[in-house]
Amino acid sequence: MKVNGLSVTNSSLSSHHVRSPSRRVEVSPPPSPELARSRFNYSTPRYGTYTHPGPAHSHRVGTLLTYSLGSESFRRYALSEAPHVARPLAATSAHGTFCRRTMRQTAGPQPVFATAAFQQSGEYGSPWSPNQSVVKRDKNTLQGHRGDMIQPEDGGFSWLSQVRRKGQGLRRLNSYPPSVTTVEVDLGRQMEVELPLQPIHAQNVVTQKSENKLPEMTLERAVNLLTQEDDEEMLICAASHIQNQCFKSADAKKMVYYLSGIIKLLQLLSIDNEEVQHVAAGALRNVVYQSSENKMEVKENDGLATILSALKSSRDLGTRRQLTGLLWNLSSHDLLKERLSKEATLSVLTQSVLVPSSGLSEGENPKDELLADADAFHNATGCLRNLSSAGPDGRKAMRECENFIDSLVYYIRGAVADYKTDDKSTENCVCILHNLSYQIEAELPKKYATDLRESLQNLAPQEKAVGCFAHRSAKIPQNLERQCPLLEEKANPRGIEWLWSSITIRMYLSLLARSVRHYTQEAAIGALQNITAGSGAVTESIAFTIVQRENGLQHVKKMIEEGESDVKRMAISLVKNLSRYQELHPDIVKQVLPEVVEMLPNDDTGTDLPTEVTATLCNTLVNLSQCDTQHVRAVFNQGALPKIINISSKDNGYGPTRAGQAACVLLHTMWKHSDLHGAYKKCGYRKADFINARTTKAVNSGRD
Repeated sequence: MKVNGLSVTNSSLSSHHVRSPSRRVEVSPPPSPELARSRFNYSTPRYGTYTHPGPAHSHRVGTLLTYSLGSESFRRYALSEAPHVARPLAATSAHGTFCRRTMRQTAGPQPVFATAAFQQSGEYGSPWSPNQSVVKRDKNTLQGHRGDMIQPEDGGFSWLSQVRRKGQGLRRLNSYPPSVTTVEVDLGRQMEVELPLQPIHAQNVVTQKSENKLPEMTLERAVNLLTQEDDEEMLICAASHIQNQCFKSADAKKMVYYLSGIIKLLQLLSIDNEEVQHVAAGALRNVVYQSSENKMEVKENDGLATILSALKSSRDLGTRRQLTGLLWNLSSHDLLKERLSKEATLSVLTQSVLVPSSGLSEGENPKDELLADADAFHNATGCLRNLSSAGPDGRKAMRECENFIDSLVYYIRGAVADYKTDDKSTENCVCILHNLSYQIEAELPKKYATDLRESLQNLAPQEKAVGCFAHRSAKIPQNLERQCPLLEEKANPRGIEWLWSSITIRMYLSLLARSVRHYTQEAAIGALQNITAGSGAVTESIAFTIVQRENGLQHVKKMIEEGESDVKRMAISLVKNLSRYQELHPDIVKQVLPEVVEMLPNDDTGTDLPTEVTATLCNTLVNLSQCDTQHVRAVFNQGALPKIINISSKDNGYGPTRAGQAACVLLHTMWKHSDLHGAYKKCGYRKADFINARTTKAVNSGRD
């Protein structure tokens, strides 16, 4: 992905080498291993450090920015799939006959059905690098319920006898019983989780006479039975068998494709029966899991519209969970993300799932509140996290979708208030906002850009005449300090306004303070990195708000000290963005300079840090060293000089590395402060350590 920016062209050393901000590109959930990954072509960032947006859990969808801040680490928030779900086929009846219970029903006090965990494989794109965070394909982890699959006992009974119950219709429980175990699935590994199948007890089965015994169920027979719309029990049994077989075997998925079973399952979603819809959605969810061919088959048969229509009309929580899980799996395919963004996906998921489950419309529509469901919300945000890494058109559609951003922010703020910042849904929501903040200044609609400029102008203090006589005082030169621009405190932002709201900034900082979840931290600090990567007045106001009004550097410092490598890198890129503003230098030097210097490697071999991270650190110090001698003295006193000299001497065989070049510029900048020459010499450093052929060449090449 190209990172747009403006580079400073002033030929003077001090102005020319003020480093541009970093911006992150899009963050997408980690990719499914079998899917081809598209990559962002990275172009040298220039004003602002953005982070790439990122999408869903265990898998991150999206494009991968080929940024050198770490290979795999940049594949963060893009692609993700919900895991397979295999549902029980039958439960024993109290009267000795087999009664087919729905997938959401347990048989008496028998084993508890755990809700299947959604396994995701995708990329949560977030190569957030020093000039913008990129859409990464990262592997997010997915948390869900795990149940061990129990195969029904064969016992010689026909499959039909396991589904039919004499004289009785289908029965179902109102809700799932709680799961027995909760596990976290590591994205590095693919784990399939499904609901436990209840054992069929032979003593409770009425055996049919041998002459009436029907043939056992096979996959081919099950697909053929999907057309018998007049027998709902038969449809449920057939779809359940397909779901179970596709959970067990990848070959079963191929067989369903060749038997044209996908279009038949899609047709079942239009049948006016919740049981049939539920099991058909579950079967489709397993059929398309990690199968690009089957996902495209759904698309070619106009399945997306069918799925969305079923979700919009369904009031059954179990069916809605399966449908949203199906959409999540489909969204992990790069070719489907754009199509999903153009369909009614955003509006349907927002109005049918996000709004009722986030609590945004609480008290306004009691009927919609009955649709609130944590699992459906988790699946929906996983899907949307993938879609948020689809590109500028997808980001534009999401920013403009009514109640979409509002629901995400409302949910996150509730999680912060309840000290529940480490759940998967919160992670998904923050990753979506991270992606939507990418290139926000460049992609902002003109209406908002104009309104923001006007509001900042209205907030700017008016110059006043000094003295008793205005006409005389006007002639007196005034060296007034520039007023620090701060964001307007808007009490009720709407839609896209949340992306630069001071309320949202506080929310991100609260997540850094309270969440221990890696991807949540990464997305929160990546969003801050993106919204400080521009070059306009709004970006400047955001930077001042983070540092001076919200005291955000304390949280950034914590991430540098305690965060994982990707979080540290993003935190450093954010500091680099903030260091472009001279008025913020005292706060930066006081609060995070020791941590910045500490991160500098002893050389530029790449053993400690990727060269791009080292370059970001050096460029940050260049910004801090431009004007104030005391700041340069602080850098020197922290013991940075030996590291900087060592880094400046390294090259890649064709010349200085990016980090080496940045270190050369930093040495020139530090020598420019003549008041410190005595201190340098007292510690054994000479002018040649700062100004030599190598450093001069690097400085001059940067001006070209």
